[in-house]
Amino acid sequence: MRDARRPVDTSSITRGGYVAITGAIAAGATTLSTVLHDRLHWTRYEDERVHTSNAFFQSAYADFPRWGFHSQVHFMVASAERHVSLRAHLDNHLPPGLPIMEDRTPFEHTGAYLRAYQKTGGLTARESELLERLGEALSSVYVTPDLLVFRQISDEQMVRRVRERGRPGEADASVEFLAAVRDSFEEMMNGWTRSSLLVLSSDVDVLDPVQAEEVSRMIDRALSEARDRPEGGTQR
Repeated sequence: MRDARRPVDTSSITRGGYVAITGAIAAGATTLSTVLHDRLHWTRYEDERVHTSNAFFQSAYADFPRWGFHSQVHFMVASAERHVSLRAHLDNHLPPGLPIMEDRTPFEHTGAYLRAYQKTGGLTARESELLERLGEALSSVYVTPDLLVFRQISDEQMVRRVRERGRPGEADASVEFLAAVRDSFEEMMNGWTRSSLLVLSSDVDVLDPVQAEEVSRMIDRALSEARDRPEGGTQR
């Protein structure tokens, strides 16, 4: 039997494509992208020119009514800038390269986080309306993935992981807000129609070598099937 700890043979792996991995706070999107990078050698898309830190992030968690709107605008603008660069990268490298993946998607800003803030009263009606309009205006530059992978997480897992990793600002988030984020992501995925979707249950442990092997193959098959459909392919 092949050692499941070793990277899989890439000779039959899907060529080309764009995969986005998403999930609520601490769901493990970055961990999954690392597993796919190590096992399938897929490229993780990173652009340091536009992936700058959010100067409003910590302030927003400390005083959301004052800084929350500013923080959300930053995330949305940064995502638009990143996707302008991503679009050019995809145009220049597809095909024949291996798939490119990102451990986030810009659609979550209004599809999940804005909904969570609305549920918990973090934004005024005028701020929510303007963020909706901004999201709609920016969506034309967003690249829709061939496959969206959604990492589920339970409320208990989320609270525990957020507290354990203790990121500045995030660790102070209320249980109510974290639950609202998780629920909003589930609602967003239930209504997702932009591309193929693969849902990974919260009990999947991609740090386990055997499960990591199975998940890697499952995602590669899902991407291959998505790109083989008549309507498949990266939407620009």
